[in-house]
Amino acid sequence: WTLFSGPSRRAYREALGVDEATWARGRGWALWKALITVAWHVDSTPGRALEARRVLDEILREYAESTAR
Repeated sequence: WTLFSGPSRRAYREALGVDEATWARGRGWALWKALITVAWHVDSTPGRALEARRVLDEILREYAESTAR
Protein backbone atom coordinates (compact mmCIF):
# COMPACT_ATOMS: atom_id res chain seq x y z
CA TRP A 1 0.00 0.00 0.00
CA THR A 2 3.03 2.24 0.30
CA LEU A 3 4.62 1.21 -3.01
CA PHE A 4 1.71 0.36 -5.30
CA SER A 5 -1.70 1.85 -5.98
CA GLY A 6 -4.64 1.11 -8.22
CA PRO A 7 -3.79 -1.04 -11.25
CA SER A 8 -0.20 -1.69 -10.14
CA ARG A 9 -1.40 -3.11 -6.81
CA ARG A 10 -3.88 -5.35 -8.60
CA ALA A 11 -1.14 -6.59 -10.94
CA TYR A 12 1.15 -7.26 -7.97
CA ARG A 13 -1.57 -9.20 -6.18
CA GLU A 14 -2.31 -11.27 -9.27
CA ALA A 15 1.40 -12.02 -9.73
CA LEU A 16 1.63 -13.20 -6.12
CA GLY A 17 -1.35 -15.49 -6.52
CA VAL A 18 -2.45 -15.18 -2.88
CA ASP A 19 -5.95 -15.94 -1.64
CA GLU A 20 -8.34 -13.37 -0.14
CA ALA A 21 -7.46 -14.26 3.47
CA THR A 22 -3.73 -13.81 2.88
CA TRP A 23 -4.31 -10.49 1.15
CA ALA A 24 -6.53 -9.34 4.03
CA ARG A 25 -3.78 -10.19 6.55
CA GLY A 26 -1.30 -8.17 4.52
CA ARG A 27 -3.74 -5.28 4.47
CA GLY A 28 -4.03 -5.59 8.25
CA TRP A 29 -0.25 -5.37 8.67
CA ALA A 30 -0.17 -2.33 6.39
CA LEU A 31 -2.95 -0.75 8.46
CA TRP A 32 -1.03 -1.37 11.68
CA LYS A 33 2.16 0.15 10.23
CA ALA A 34 0.39 3.21 8.84
CA LEU A 35 -1.37 3.89 12.16
CA ILE A 36 1.93 3.61 14.07
CA THR A 37 3.62 5.91 11.55
CA VAL A 38 0.90 8.57 11.83
CA ALA A 39 1.02 8.45 15.64
CA TRP A 40 4.81 8.64 15.73
CA HIS A 41 5.27 11.44 13.20
CA VAL A 42 2.15 13.59 13.55
CA ASP A 43 3.95 16.28 15.58
CA SER A 44 7.59 15.77 14.63
CA THR A 45 7.57 14.99 10.91
CA PRO A 46 4.28 16.08 9.34
CA GLY A 47 5.31 14.96 5.85
CA ARG A 48 5.76 11.35 6.98
CA ALA A 49 2.44 11.49 8.83
CA LEU A 50 0.73 12.83 5.70
CA GLU A 51 2.14 9.98 3.60
CA ALA A 52 0.94 7.47 6.20
CA ARG A 53 -2.52 9.04 6.03
CA ARG A 54 -2.49 8.53 2.27
CA VAL A 55 -1.69 4.87 2.87
CA LEU A 56 -4.56 4.66 5.38
CA ASP A 57 -6.91 6.09 2.75
CA GLU A 58 -5.74 3.47 0.24
CA ILE A 59 -6.19 0.63 2.73
CA LEU A 60 -9.65 1.74 3.83
CA ARG A 61 -10.81 2.33 0.25
CA GLU A 62 -9.65 -1.13 -0.80
CA TYR A 63 -11.29 -2.71 2.24
CA ALA A 64 -14.59 -0.97 1.48
CA GLU A 65 -14.42 -2.18 -2.12
CA SER A 66 -13.70 -5.74 -1.02
CA THR A 67 -16.68 -5.85 1.33
CA ALA A 68 -19.07 -4.30 -1.19
CA ARG A 69 -18.75 -7.31 -3.54
